Amino acid sequence: MPKNSLQKEMLAFLEDQSNRLIEDLEDFKIFLRNKTRKISEANRRCKPISASFYQSTKGTWGLSLSGTDWSVSFYIYKVKE
Repeated sequence: MPKNSLQKEMLAFLEDQSNRLIEDLEDFKIFLRNKTRKISEANRRCKPISASFYQSTKGTWGLSLSGTDWSVSFYIYKVKE
C-alpha cells in the first residue's frame, strides 16, 4: 500500500509497465533507472527510491525497487522464440 506521492507515482508507472515485452534488457534497465530517478526528483519531499537488478542462479533476472518502509521485487523472464 503506497504511503506517499512518490510511492503512488512509482506504482502507477509499474502497473503501466506490467506484462510488457522487453526487446533489450540493457535498454530497459537504463530506462527504468532513469524513470525511477525522475520520479524521485519530482517528489523531493520523499525519501528517494533506488532500483537494482540482479541475476538468479537459474539465469532469471530480478528487479528490486526500494525506499524507506517500501520495496517491490519482481522477476523478468525470457520468452522462448
